[in-house]
Amino acid sequence: MATSTLKTGTPVIIKDTNQKATITGICKGEYSLSGTKLIFSAGDLVAEKTVKQLKRGGPINKKSDQERKISAIYAIIAPMWKQHNKLCRAKRPGCTRRTTQIHHMYKRTGFYRIMSKYFFPICASCHRQITAKSAEAIADGISISRYENIEYEFNELEKQLISDQKMAFPINKI
Repeated sequence: MATSTLKTGTPVIIKDTNQKATITGICKGEYSLSGTKLIFSAGDLVAEKTVKQLKRGGPINKKSDQERKISAIYAIIAPMWKQHNKLCRAKRPGCTRRTTQIHHMYKRTGFYRIMSKYFFPICASCHRQITAKSAEAIADGISISRYENIEYEFNELEKQLISDQKMAFPINKI
């Protein structure tokens, strides 16, 4: 480190011994250090890198405000929807026949998460199978390729809940 940056109070390491010390005095290019009576030149010392403590704020939000609102809407829609769709429609080997989950046929991100038009009633066993074999699920009409362009379509309840959350309606980009 250049001698101009070595100042009184700078933490340093003595090159020969790797001993840590702090500069206590400077006189004609020679440095006196804490914990020793010896005098050192700048070539004998290496400034110790200091790590500044970062200010800790609160926790980082894991979800945006919009995602929190969509989750709140989903928490209302999903149980109501499952109540009216009690039988698994996938009927794969090992099917338990009772709907325990909702398969999102298209996407489950953003507003697509709350579009019940693309919900599919399914049991956990069938859900694991169609997730593992997505090409087969697309061929069987249980899933829609994520590369398809699907317009937003909301029923009246979904529209009302979006309005209640004071969210702007998404614009179709097709």
